[in-house]
This record gives sequence, structure tokens and C-alpha cells, in this order.
Amino acid sequence: MNKYSMSIIIPIFKAHNFIGRCLDSIISQSHGDFVIECILVNDFTPDDSMSIVAEKIKDCDKSIKFKIVNHTINKGASAARNSGINVAQGDFLLFVDSDDYLEEGAFQTFTEELNRIQNLVDIDVIIGNTYICKGNTVAMKTDMQKSVIVNNNNGDALRKLLSRAVIHIVCNKLIKREFLIMNKLFFEEGIVEEDLLWAYLVFSHAQSVLLVPYVTYVYCNNPQSVSNTPEYRVPQIINSRIIICEKILSRPFKGEAMIEYFVYVFYILLGAIDMFEKYKDSDANTRERLFKQRNNFLKGVWKNGYYISFLFFLTVVKPFYYLTCFRLYRRYFDRINKLTISLGHLSLLPHSVTSKITNENSLFN
Repeated sequence: MNKYSMSIIIPIFKAHNFIGRCLDSIISQSHGDFVIECILVNDFTPDDSMSIVAEKIKDCDKSIKFKIVNHTINKGASAARNSGINVAQGDFLLFVDSDDYLEEGAFQTFTEELNRIQNLVDIDVIIGNTYICKGNTVAMKTDMQKSVIVNNNNGDALRKLLSRAVIHIVCNKLIKREFLIMNKLFFEEGIVEEDLLWAYLVFSHAQSVLLVPYVTYVYCNNPQSVSNTPEYRVPQIINSRIIICEKILSRPFKGEAMIEYFVYVFYILLGAIDMFEKYKDSDANTRERLFKQRNNFLKGVWKNGYYISFLFFLTVVKPFYYLTCFRLYRRYFDRINKLTISLGHLSLLPHSVTSKITNENSLFN
């Protein structure tokens, strides 16, 4: 059996109510074949979170090596994770949020999976299942009875992410540190919902991904998280989604997952447009940047020959946008997206035909 080393990276900011539970879930784990270091990034937290950390570390009698990185100003979760990556020494990295915790036996599950795989060369990411407290459900709704390796030669692993069969959150993904560093897959700083961009880049570069059906992580609903958005944060989220769309659209995936790629961007873009319309953001620059990405998105869909799907994606443009505001549409959003993907695959014309149509009669040239 092999011996592996793992660096757990935890950003800490206003984590008073959660960090103790989070650390207990790590300290109580059976290490299996892992040598563990736990990197705690103090993102200039104003509360007593670090005092709680100090007590937990002091009482820990296990062979976990703790490192504390201190920021002199609050930089956000992306910068905190990047700081953790820069000091990490483990073969693998595991990101954990302070308001979540690891399932009992998580390390043992990862260890068994690593030992079961004969050739680790091409496996860049290992994903355990995530239990989501809000809704009492799991992230990967799968009939898998055992772990499955998904090769990415034709974009199969990326397709899992883009179609949301795999959750995009950064946590609970055991990632080779060498793979992350070599491909410069750091987090975009200065934005929120950075997981959407980071996950896309990781899955675009990964050679193969191992999907593990067993729950290894518990994702909790923090009332102070970005997903529970106060109105004053809306401009930041809209701006972040514009940046995310811009960066993803500038790095299109060249493979068989193109329609899934466009559905993923649609999901991000529609969220930004929803907020813009709901809160009546009057900033002219924001409006211009948002609609520029909308037009770039529609242009990409058209030029790639997804003409039937294009009609659905027009719901990011008024007056068609108002169709998305109906409760029935919201209830069946995921099913509509799946139907869009199916229609996209069925309706895609041969490249020679789409090129001729695009060149002769483009809506955007």
C-alpha cells in the first residue's frame, strides 16, 4: 500500500459558529495512508475564530501538521485558497470551507480509492459525493455502485460538470497539487462565486476524473454565504458573473461537449441578468458589459450551428426573457436545460453546412 500526503486548505473569515465543528471532523478522521497537513488561512477575520482554532490545535494529539497563514487585510476566499496552495506540500489538495465538515471515514474512503487504482498518472481529480443539508440530498444523483473513472479525451469529464451532474463547488475535490500548479489553476481573486470559473478550468485541463459515489463531505447552508445574497452584494455578484462569462467564453472547449458548454454559460449569464433586472441596477457600464457578454454568448451558439437551441437561449433577451420569470419555468429549469442539450446534439448540422450558413447569413457579422 502506498503512503500519500494531503494538504487541507481552509479559509477562515467570520467562522466563529462553524470552525470548531469543521476542525473536529478533520481531527477525528482515521488517517488511512495519508500524511496530513492542515493549512488554516486567517483572512483577517474580525471575530474570535482564530482563538477557537488555537484551542483545537492545542488539544489535538494526532499527527496532523497544522500551518497558519495570516492575511493583514481581508482578501476574500479566492486569495485565501491561493495562499494555501502556495505553502502546501502535499501530493493532493483538499479544499474545505469553514462552515462545512467532512463525513466520518472520508480519508479512509479516499485512501481505499487511491490504493484500488493501479495507475494514478492520468487521474487528476477525485470527487467524493457531497451531502447537501439544504434539501437533504446528495450532489451526485447516480446509480453507481462503485467508483468510475471518466476519461476526458472527448470531454466526457467536462460534460459531467457542464451538465451539472457533478457539482461545481471547489470543496470535496481531491486534486493533484502538481496538476494544479503545472496548469496554473489558481483562483480568480476579487470576485465571488469563483467556483464556477475555477471548476470549468480544472475540468477542461484534467485528463481523467474519478467519481466516488460515497459521501465524504457535508455542505451546509450558511445564512451569511454569498448564496444568501443581501441587496448590497448584488453589484459584486453581477460583476463577478460578467468576469466569469468573459473568461469562459474566451476559453471555449473544443470537443464534443460544446452544447453543454453553452448551457453552463447560459446558467451563469441568466443569473446575472436576473439580478440586474430584479434590482434595477442603473449603472450604465455594468449594463454595457453584461449585454456584451450576452451577445458574445449568442454569437458563439449561432456560429457553432446550434440553431434550435439558439431559440431557447434567446430567453436572455427581452421580451423573451420574461418567459424565464414564470414559476413553472423556474421549477423545471434543470429539465429544460437537459432538453436543450438533447436538442442541441440532435439538431447540430454537419460542420460544412453550418460553416456555409454562418458565412452567408450571419446574424452577428
